[in-house]
Amino acid sequence: AAEWLETYLEKLPVLRGESIGEIEVILCETIHDPNAPENGLLPVQSIELVNGMNYKKVQYIHNSDFNYADARNAAKYYAEGAWVLSLDTDEYLLKEQLPELVSSVKDAPISWGGILVTIFSHIRDGGKWQRDAQASVRLFRNDRRIMWQSQIHEIVFHSIQQAGYLIQDSTITIFHRGYECEKEGIRAKLERNKMGLMREILTTNDPVIRAHANEYLNRTVMHINSIK
Repeated sequence: AAEWLETYLEKLPVLRGESIGEIEVILCETIHDPNAPENGLLPVQSIELVNGMNYKKVQYIHNSDFNYADARNAAKYYAEGAWVLSLDTDEYLLKEQLPELVSSVKDAPISWGGILVTIFSHIRDGGKWQRDAQASVRLFRNDRRIMWQSQIHEIVFHSIQQAGYLIQDSTITIFHRGYECEKEGIRAKLERNKMGLMREILTTNDPVIRAHANEYLNRTVMHINSIK
């Protein structure tokens, strides 16, 4: 994700003059080590920068079968804030949306555990680009019971509900640019997603997670077929 990192850091949510407490940014770097006995973490590195944010760098070691939920949970493990906003390096928020994000967190009753946002993407369908919008919880309480699940197309809403929280809707939009690449690049990503979803279906014992993986597997196969 190195090509996205500079733009990503420029678009991180900063509200000057707002009293919202300390903001920490946790960057999780994933490292493939075929000799690693199991997935694990290296010690976190912390750097204080002049703009008042506290940056932490997490290194997540994985073996041959990469699990995106585990990587997100590795970053979440080090979070000290009351709320977590989860973004990939190919995603960004518009600064105009930050007041709503801050007010959602400030005004959230104790019963709220997560806030739905819209993930907006462009995905190639045949020879054309199609707009795609999906609802997802990316803003949630930093509660140890709340964990990411599913190896790919990972979700957090299931554990929020299991912890007894409610999920609130919002008009916050996250813009995702990861599929804005050439046809072969999109096909490679979709094939990777297909394998991860098939692994999830075969290994999970949770019917909700299996149904989620099945839904996304069907959509992924349709997209692959449209590209071919």
